[in-house]
Amino acid sequence: MTCVLPSAEIRYVEWIKNGVSTHMRMGLLSGKCVSEPSPLPSGFSFTCFNSTVYTLTILQMNRTHNGDKWQCSSRNNYFLHTNSNNMTITVQVPITSVSFTNPAVDNSVDVVDKDTRTFTCRTTGGIPAANVTWYKTSGSSETAIITDVTSSQNTLADKTVLVTSTLSYTAMRVDHGSKMLCRASNVVSEVKKSTREILLNILFAPMKSPSIEIYNNISSSVSVNVTLVFHAQAYPAPKYTWQRCLMTCTDIYTGSKYKVNTNALVTNLTIQNVDPCAFGNYRVVVSNGVGTAWIDIQPHSPG
Repeated sequence: MTCVLPSAEIRYVEWIKNGVSTHMRMGLLSGKCVSEPSPLPSGFSFTCFNSTVYTLTILQMNRTHNGDKWQCSSRNNYFLHTNSNNMTITVQVPITSVSFTNPAVDNSVDVVDKDTRTFTCRTTGGIPAANVTWYKTSGSSETAIITDVTSSQNTLADKTVLVTSTLSYTAMRVDHGSKMLCRASNVVSEVKKSTREILLNILFAPMKSPSIEIYNNISSSVSVNVTLVFHAQAYPAPKYTWQRCLMTCTDIYTGSKYKVNTNALVTNLTIQNVDPCAFGNYRVVVSNGVGTAWIDIQPHSPG
């Protein structure tokens, strides 16, 4: 810190911290640069460049110095004081990490489609307060999330600031399998990333797969096997029930007449050795605990 005096008719310069005298003084005595006390307290040094320019150096800055306001005060031969303007010290303390506190442990979360789920990241202490940003990743693609984000700050005893950032996320089916992460920075070019990325499992009710055509009406000859196929889209993977529907619907199981085969999101019903009585309405009921859906499929004779 440098104190520049308006004239050389100054007896000494005194340093003031946060409005209170430090009782550290310096000046030229018979052309010699002297201090009071001598030596200055540990952690400080001083110089007298000439009769109007004096400096006080803090030898080792730390985070507790952040925000301190310093002034120099001069006293002339008439014992009149003149105080300088304030100089505020700003200390940069880079954060060391940012991490998820919600979820605290799990690396994946289940969220029902269209429901809201909060995620929280917290930084270590830093100066200035860090800026936390949120991202959603899918494969090599990364999308910044800038809405529904709130943050709060907590200043610690050592003057560093903890930042807590909360994202309020509304689940969408298209996000199933994506991951959430956060980044934070309070010093240029130093960006910290959360060590965990949270996998999104979006729970949604079964529906017919939009990407695969499913035939509701199937023409079949007699005395052959015909297979009815249904492709679902759901999470978690659903359970399937095939039914034969006449006046009422009756569950179908694998046996001499029917064969049911299911693998995750695909289910097949094979009607073996079709006869005229086998034509008509069949239903597949799909349920996964989130919801239930069904579709009717009708094999019929040609023509």
